[in-house]
Amino acid sequence: PGAINVAGQAYPGEYDVYDDFEQSSDIKSRGASLRVDHVFGPLHLVSISAYRKTDGNWTFDQDLSPVPLVRATITQGPGEMYSQELHLLSPSDSKLQWLVGGYYYHYKAGHVPLRVQGFAFDPTFPGCLPASTCNPDGGLDFDNRTKTESISFFTQGSYPILVDTNLTLGYRY
Repeated sequence: PGAINVAGQAYPGEYDVYDDFEQSSDIKSRGASLRVDHVFGPLHLVSISAYRKTDGNWTFDQDLSPVPLVRATITQGPGEMYSQELHLLSPSDSKLQWLVGGYYYHYKAGHVPLRVQGFAFDPTFPGCLPASTCNPDGGLDFDNRTKTESISFFTQGSYPILVDTNLTLGYRY
């Protein structure tokens, strides 16, 4: 309270900032998952599938001040994820309880472009105050793409060795 910032404005209040433009976000995210259980005689098969897709646009004042130092604009090209997990389980009445399974994960996304702009990217920045003498349109664009894939296999077994004690061994790769 009572503090003045570099643009000569008073403190805006708790949980509030004086940014230099209206920040926004427009995000669309959707997904689905499916679990299927099937019994083949004494064995139990479980399949778990998932899919998610996200895209959107964000603009935000990176420096959170009334001076347009750094403005970020992010456009996410659709991010997509899908996964598949399979489990084969021992008969439920078996003394040795075991499970074997596998998991696959795939994710692909990117920001095309991720743009940062503002006075901080103007070659004359050190002498740009007052703000009216600066060029806030300078900036940098980045294309950012990522792809992740993961495959794993696992097994686990549990066998009773005492009344309330089981010996459990497992392996993950």
